[in-house]
Amino acid sequence: MNKLILLLSAIALPVSGATERIQNIPLNENAVVTVPISGSRITTISFPSAISAIDAALITTDAKTPGLFQLSHTKGSSFLSVRALAAKAVSNINVRWNKKTYVFEIHESDDPAYSIVLHEAKKGSDSQKQPMTPARLMGLMDKAKAYPILQQQYPAEAAQIERHTWKGETALTDCDDYRVILQEGFRFKDHDTLILRVSAENKTDKPIQHAPDKLAIKAGEFIAYPALTDFPATIAPKQRVSGYLAITGIPDFTQSFSLQNDFTFILARNPKPEVTK
Repeated sequence: MNKLILLLSAIALPVSGATERIQNIPLNENAVVTVPISGSRITTISFPSAISAIDAALITTDAKTPGLFQLSHTKGSSFLSVRALAAKAVSNINVRWNKKTYVFEIHESDDPAYSIVLHEAKKGSDSQKQPMTPARLMGLMDKAKAYPILQQQYPAEAAQIERHTWKGETALTDCDDYRVILQEGFRFKDHDTLILRVSAENKTDKPIQHAPDKLAIKAGEFIAYPALTDFPATIAPKQRVSGYLAITGIPDFTQSFSLQNDFTFILARNPKPEVTK
């Protein structure tokens, strides 16, 4: 028991200096939501149902009209997407939903959020009342790592976690210079979160540098990016590394997607450094 408590508390520390890529936020018309936006990434803001109206400043909806940000929204849909068009740009978006106005302060950033999922807090549900912070995600990831201990010492808690394993190398993404193998998956339904254990193999004679937090995870028609990773950023020549990825707050992916379906993984390569002459 003491061993498990030490294991769970050892890494349950806040992560600073990095934006949570996927954010699950309770609706609150009395609070301003700050959203970092990039020019090279799309940020999507999702509501529980259709949006009534959108008001924005210095924002364009087409390529012809100048603006600091570009906004995309289809009338009657429940989401909008934004990307930055200028460095250090700042603006705000007011969204009218369910007869209330929700305010978003957006700013250009090299460290953007990819998805903001807004939900109505459910009474009596602690998982809905509490935001999915990096510390809470770390706790779920640690439970996935300690699953055999949970099964043995806390079977009731382990029974709340859906687990699936892939034997051998059947869940395989095989690319020209690397392979990614899915080994184990955990679904925390009450927390709208998936934890995946994967390994990546370098097939070449040169090291592979990649960004674990930008690793693309495809399942059916859905593509997600990790909200938290415990995975090496360097894969040595002819070597294999293993680690964990956490995906959270993505409707139809973390909420309802089966762990028994097929997953595909695409490493996001770090750009080569420029050579100064």
